[in-house]
Amino acid sequence: MNEEIRLLNQLLDGCALRSQALAGNIANASTPGYERRDVSFLDDLKTALRSGGSDEATDVKPTIQTDKTGRQVRLEDEFAALSENQLLFMTSAELLSRKYSRIRSAIKGM
Repeated sequence: MNEEIRLLNQLLDGCALRSQALAGNIANASTPGYERRDVSFLDDLKTALRSGGSDEATDVKPTIQTDKTGRQVRLEDEFAALSENQLLFMTSAELLSRKYSRIRSAIKGM
């Protein structure tokens, strides 16, 4: 499978998981004792791409992490993060769609 396709799929998976974490934060914003959760995979992905290329990057797996700093959930921050994450997801999905369209065109000989 093409490296670009693998990386775009990885981005989509990470964004989907982050959406779940952020939605959970929003849903539990007023729950006493709730610890904020997030998925930070972009920095790990960037580091892996810089150090070892796409082979290293495919080993990066997004995971939900709990914020142990005691920081309370602020809805405006969560909605901003959710919007940013949604833009990344939509951009990645569009790039993946274009990639598949080019492959389809090449197969058809257009």
